[in-house]
Amino acid sequence: LWSAIPHYIAGSPCPKASLALLSKIEALLDLQIPEGELPELARAWQRGADELSEEDPEVAEYVHSLEEQRDTADLPEASGDAIAAEFERYLKRRNKNHPD
Repeated sequence: LWSAIPHYIAGSPCPKASLALLSKIEALLDLQIPEGELPELARAWQRGADELSEEDPEVAEYVHSLEEQRDTADLPEASGDAIAAEFERYLKRRNKNHPD
């Protein structure tokens, strides 16, 4: 199993991804696993990720455009994995053009 995590926050633990993986494992094994504090940790992680993307207007605009593409297109290439891959390509190009 695999879960996509945005590149700009992939270095930290991701309870949201853990929760998604746990859900898939439950479905695959047809059993229920106690989630404990994971749902609240996932919501807190999402709030932090949102704040991080909003700190940089250029990144915020790019993330927003990716979300709009995902919302308006019901195509396989508009999957979460494709959006994450495109965002990673964007960040690589950005880092080449704006080395800090």
